[in-house]
Amino acid sequence: MDRCFPLRPCESLSMALSDFGTTTSIAYLYDSTGRKVRKTVSENANNIQTHYLNGFQYTEALLDFFPHAEGFVNASYCRACTGNLQLIPRFNYAYNYTDHLGNIRLTYGFDSATQQVKILEENHYYPFGLKHTNYNPERNKYDNDISGSESHIAPVLANTRLNYKYKYNGKEFQDELGLNMYDYGARNYDPAIGRWMNIDPKAEADKRWSPYRYAYDNPLRFTDPDGMLENDELIIKGRDASTAVKELNDDSQLNLTHDASTGKVSSMGPIQDPSTLSQADQNLLNVINSDKTVNLSTTNDVVRTDSNGNQNLVLFGIHNGQNQSEAFQEVNVGQAQSLENNGGQTAGTTIRHEIFEGFSVMSIVNSQFKTPLATSNFTKNVYNQAHTDAINMDSNYNLQNVTPNQFHL
Repeated sequence: MDRCFPLRPCESLSMALSDFGTTTSIAYLYDSTGRKVRKTVSENANNIQTHYLNGFQYTEALLDFFPHAEGFVNASYCRACTGNLQLIPRFNYAYNYTDHLGNIRLTYGFDSATQQVKILEENHYYPFGLKHTNYNPERNKYDNDISGSESHIAPVLANTRLNYKYKYNGKEFQDELGLNMYDYGARNYDPAIGRWMNIDPKAEADKRWSPYRYAYDNPLRFTDPDGMLENDELIIKGRDASTAVKELNDDSQLNLTHDASTGKVSSMGPIQDPSTLSQADQNLLNVINSDKTVNLSTTNDVVRTDSNGNQNLVLFGIHNGQNQSEAFQEVNVGQAQSLENNGGQTAGTTIRHEIFEGFSVMSIVNSQFKTPLATSNFTKNVYNQAHTDAINMDSNYNLQNVTPNQFHL
């Protein structure tokens, strides 16, 4: 391992080696931030290197692909050509269809030879990520014709590996030397047994669970974005959900996306330096990446009657219940916008406040109560503490002159 010095790039840091015998191995090279930059597969004295450069991926010196918002741009080469034609790539767009967990279910592209859209690969998974193999076995890839001037989509032999290997949860499947594991960054995951090969680096944050478990044993709901604790969700639904998300985005660096069907809000980044995030953005990112769920319902109702017949004024927001892992908030987006305009607040401040309030409520419930707290037992003291916590989570919030009792009756 080479040493790294300030202002000097690290050329060989954090080398992890997996031996499969006397002549086969897989070696990984990481930079000082823990990002994988190279993979070397050695088999029978043959070394094949894959290089990773901010989404651009190379095999040896040849570019394989680079990402775009809906998939990737594939670089294909004419292997049957002679001379420099072998090294001149043709670029073609490939598109991924993903599900709510980020699993790539279908990859397709346009075949210029037939003037048709064709499927490159179709994937179906068992809940813990093992791929179905007894149907849809056909795979295709872009290939160049003998002139090297045009690409077409052609079948791939069963024993041929595709360069684009991102599948379950959008992670890279490592099938070299029969490894058959997914690389999540911090750890490798085996979909055949639904377990990690290493202890969770953040295991101390959740002592109730095995450090080898995946997705709290519930992969239909949870994901693990980087191998360090599972990721739950921020969910925004209702008639003004898209407006609420737009307001959050207008005052954020997180590049938030919203799945209209599920309500799930995700941060697409890229976040080059987390230290540059505002306090509000950092806390919002923590909510999105936490193991708890905040459900925010958008409404245009001014008065809401709960199950006990109590009327609640929804001029701004209202709390609708919670347990240790899930909170339910409601916000009147139109009234929130008026409140922001009259109070000199930036767009999205009130939406963030409701999200932070719900997140704080769960922390209070977990620390003070051993069982879920029903809405009817939701005391003003607990709410007032959550309200104060939410204010402290956003330095831009400046509506302290508006008391909670004006909005929560």
